[in-house]
Amino acid sequence: EGEIIISNIKNKIKKKRHYLIINKQEWIIDCFVDKNFPLKIAEIELKNDKEFVQIPSFISREISGLKSFSNYELSKYPFETWKKDEKNNLFTH
Repeated sequence: EGEIIISNIKNKIKKKRHYLIINKQEWIIDCFVDKNFPLKIAEIELKNDKEFVQIPSFISREISGLKSFSNYELSKYPFETWKKDEKNNLFTH
């Protein structure tokens, strides 16, 4: 089923994935290329919901739960097509 879904996606998501250890926690940094450049998304997998996370200084905004940043949405509406005010809003919240 996954292969069928992927084959029907018009704009494939392309990114380079990097791993960082910060304060003994593993962060995954996705650096998007092509139509979603220069978007970069960092994420961390927590062991439980009480685990303390010190947000690194390179994080500009919390995007958890924002649908527009999902791979599926970025394939339909790539970052390069976002309006200027949509991009600017990333830094104002």
